[in-house]
Amino acid sequence: MHKHFLFLLLIACMFHLNINCQMAKLKSQKWYTYTVMYRFT
Repeated sequence: MHKHFLFLLLIACMFHLNINCQMAKLKSQKWYTYTVMYRFT
């Protein structure tokens, strides 16, 4: 559904490796971890 958007976001991160990108990655990782934990509890 949002593959195109994620692809553009990935390219943006590759060209602009800044704090905001790192924060976005951390938030995304946290959300993924919470989702997995929620599914397996």
